[in-house]
Amino acid sequence: MNRSSLICIIDDDEIYRFYMHKLLEKIAPDVQHLLFPTAEEALQFLDTHSDQPARLPDLLLLDIDMPVMNGWQFLEEYAQLSPHLSKDIIIYISSSSVDPPDRRRAKENPFVAGYLEKTITEPTLQTLLENL
Repeated sequence: MNRSSLICIIDDDEIYRFYMHKLLEKIAPDVQHLLFPTAEEALQFLDTHSDQPARLPDLLLLDIDMPVMNGWQFLEEYAQLSPHLSKDIIIYISSSSVDPPDRRRAKENPFVAGYLEKTITEPTLQTLLENL
C-alpha cells in the first residue's frame, strides 16, 4: 500500500459510508478516501480531475443498487470517460446482492476487478489495500 493511495467509495447508504470511513481510519489512517452518495457525483469528480492523477482514486468500491444512476449505469458512463483519465483505477463492485447474474455481469465487465459482498470486512479491505 502506497502512503499516497486514494480510495473512492460510491454508495447511497449513509451508514455504510460512515462504516467504511471509520474502517479506513482504523486500518489505514494514511490512506485518503473519497465518499460519494451518488454515482453522478463520483463521475463528475472523475471528469473534473481526469488530467490530475494525484486526485484520482487508485481503488474504487462501487455499489450496484442506487437510485437515479445505479452501479451498472456508472460503469457504462465510466467506459466513455476512462480513455480520458490520466490514471488506471481498480474498480470492485461492493454489493449486498447475492444474485448470480450480478456476479456474472461484474465478472464480464472489463473495468471490474472483482465482486465483494457487503459488508466488507477488515481483512478483506486490508488485502485490497496491500495489493495497491
